[in-house]
Amino acid sequence: MSSCLEEEVSSALSKTLPSGQSVRRVTATGNSVPGLAAGQFSQRVVAVVTYSTGNGGSGGTATLTDVVGFSSGTALVQAQFVSTGSAPAEDIEQHVLSTLAGRAHAGGQT
Repeated sequence: MSSCLEEEVSSALSKTLPSGQSVRRVTATGNSVPGLAAGQFSQRVVAVVTYSTGNGGSGGTATLTDVVGFSSGTALVQAQFVSTGSAPAEDIEQHVLSTLAGRAHAGGQT
């Protein structure tokens, strides 16, 4: 699954970047968010975007995206957390995922 996700993100991200910016590297791996319950998942995608700094120089930045979710009946519940330069905050991910799971199980729908 990770290799398919890497290809999709690389292709989609390349199409949205302004001229002079490019995707240098995309990696996708399973991500161990503490507190995930059975049936929940987390995947981390890291993309390095390079850009021109002017005067012939270049720079780059890493964007980290965590996709967390679970199946609830026929629905797939997902949340994305994006951070530049460092991993998204695990406590926020846990809180949001817990809230979504509670709503999905209480209401029967998401």
